[in-house]
Amino acid sequence: MLLRRAGVRSVVLAAAAVLTTATLAAPAEARTARGVIVIGDSLTVQAQPYLPTGWTVSGQNGREVAALPGALDTNLGEQRVPRVLVLALGQNESKGWTRDGYRAAANTVPNSTAVLFVNTYRDPAFFGDRRAATQAAYSRWMARLAATQPNVQVIDWRGAVLDGAVTLPDGSHPDEAGAQYRAKLTLGAVRAALRG
Repeated sequence: MLLRRAGVRSVVLAAAAVLTTATLAAPAEARTARGVIVIGDSLTVQAQPYLPTGWTVSGQNGREVAALPGALDTNLGEQRVPRVLVLALGQNESKGWTRDGYRAAANTVPNSTAVLFVNTYRDPAFFGDRRAATQAAYSRWMARLAATQPNVQVIDWRGAVLDGAVTLPDGSHPDEAGAQYRAKLTLGAVRAALRG
């Protein structure tokens, strides 16, 4: 009877040691994944395979920026106060959208939540000057918001495109390497926010 109990205890202790080792050896992405929500459009859909699986990622092809309040309601209902909220909407413009829409989105969470906007870009050679100017305006609004609210930052996707780090074959969507780059930018910004 004592040997049997000792054997069970040994198995339990060995299992606990394996679980502890597995937890300590888990990749940084898994350890930092709790409390991250990403809301975006088709560019988020493209990047999602390269983002940590523990994140809540809500990407939808064709999602317009005006859908942001509804997407926030849906996703914050599942995880009320995330540590980091990534807002990657603006690539698909909405008539009448203003900087107040972005401000309202950032204010749906407490100041303890880091809000990371992903700025936008559309190539005027594909989409014309008016649509390119709208993307530039959205990006300026995000930057101004980040300058006035300490918990808000901008992930500079626009800069990556303009610097040539990313290729947009259709003027809007990256190739596979660009989708990986976008995920890397997002992951780096989230890690920094979690450390800060």
